Amino acid sequence: MVVTGFFLFVACSILGWIWEVLLNIVMCGTFVNRGILYGPWLPIYGVGAVMVWLISMHVNDAWKIFVISAASCGILEYGTSFFMEAIWRMRWWNYSGGLNINGRTHLLVLIIFGCIGLLFYYVVLPHMAWIQAKLVLPSRMVVFVLLIIILIDFVYAQIHPNVASISTHHPS
Repeated sequence: MVVTGFFLFVACSILGWIWEVLLNIVMCGTFVNRGILYGPWLPIYGVGAVMVWLISMHVNDAWKIFVISAASCGILEYGTSFFMEAIWRMRWWNYSGGLNINGRTHLLVLIIFGCIGLLFYYVVLPHMAWIQAKLVLPSRMVVFVLLIIILIDFVYAQIHPNVASISTHHPS
């Protein structure tokens, strides 16, 4: 179970970074290393995936999975934005337009989180046993090493955050 959690965290952190970078390239035409860290990972996606995985162990109704995924990931996104801004006085993302909540999350994003939760529950999780079986010792070591590198990056970013994707900076 711990190996599954670490694997999901690392894999989804990397996939989240790829998603955000590609989205930025499509929408803005430029590469931006998204997030506070320097490596190709966004731990908020890893945390969200692990949350949905843990929740899915206790819920098996599609509507509940959608609502819980949307709500829990929305709270995670809002809280992360709030604390990052409180600590560094900068905002790494800011949703504009209607239907946003203080620019920290957006109704459309919550719907996407709910859909991703369903996709995760019905497509990814049924294959987790197969994925784990394929994670032989060398693969598990790679996941562990990546986890250590992400943690080092996280510690470094507490002192020197990556500001490449800052949307708002508040003077001290």
